[in-house]
Formats: sequence, structure tokens, C-alpha cells
Amino acid sequence: DIAHFKSLGADGIVCGVLSTDFALDIPRIERLLEWSEGLYFTFHRAFDWVNDPIRAFKILQDMGVGCLLTSGKSKSAVEGLPLLLELNEKASTTTIMPGAGIKLNNAIRFKDTGFDALHLSGTVMHENLTTIPDISLMGKSMLSETHIPRADLNQLIRVVQSVK
Repeated sequence: DIAHFKSLGADGIVCGVLSTDFALDIPRIERLLEWSEGLYFTFHRAFDWVNDPIRAFKILQDMGVGCLLTSGKSKSAVEGLPLLLELNEKASTTTIMPGAGIKLNNAIRFKDTGFDALHLSGTVMHENLTTIPDISLMGKSMLSETHIPRADLNQLIRVVQSVK
């Protein structure tokens, strides 16, 4: 997949690999970094499951990971701000990118506290059905039968303007 995306001119990849005990799977990460040489490498929110985030971040930074997408091991980046700030202080070559729950009302807070990158979906839920069918196609623990997420361009524009 990485070779295919490279051939298409991709600038970077986003992935993350953990072992079943939630430790960094270093051999597989090393192979991913090798295969993605020349691309910007972001380690994704799998990081939020590691047991020792400070140690894991040091390892990722030493391995050459360009960016770390994380909520600070919390349900939202706002809740994880203490760890995010600690990671950002330790970052010398890796960008810390807060993600999860970033919205117009809090994006500037992350910029003002020293983060150079943010991740957000910028989605709103749109109703696509007005009645719920008797048979679920999604299952109650999955997506809504009656609503679908859609990117909200106006929301995204307002967030970008708020941090510029």
C-alpha cells in the first residue's frame, strides 16, 4: 500500500502499530518507516492505548516519526491537554498533533498553548431517515441507522480562520 501511495505522489502516510499488550510494535514500525522513506510519517491515535506514553513517545521520536496524532490518552484532546502539553515540551523533531473533539470553540486554545498542528473531522450528523426500520443493518453498537456524518465546510473554514 505504501509503495502504491508513493507512486501516486502521496506526501505522507498515517498509521500506527501496537502489539497485543498495547506496546509499540517496534519491528513493524521500523519496517513501515523504511518502506515510507521519503514520505512524512504520522503515528496515529493507536498511541492513546500505550501504557507508558512518555517512553513510547521518546521511542517514536528517536525512530524518526514526523508527527504524533493523539488525544493525550483521553476521550478528547481537551481532557488530554496535560499530557499533550508534556509531550509537546519533549518534542524536538516530532510534531504533536492533538486530535479528538477539536472544534471551533476550542481550536484556538491549542494554538495558543503551542501546538503547530490540529486534527479534526469537522463533521455534523445529517438525518438520512425519519423512521427507524425494524431490522438494523448497523447494529446498536455501530453507526446510526438514521444519521450519517458529513464534512461541514463552513465549520472547517471557521476553525481554520480561528487559528490563523
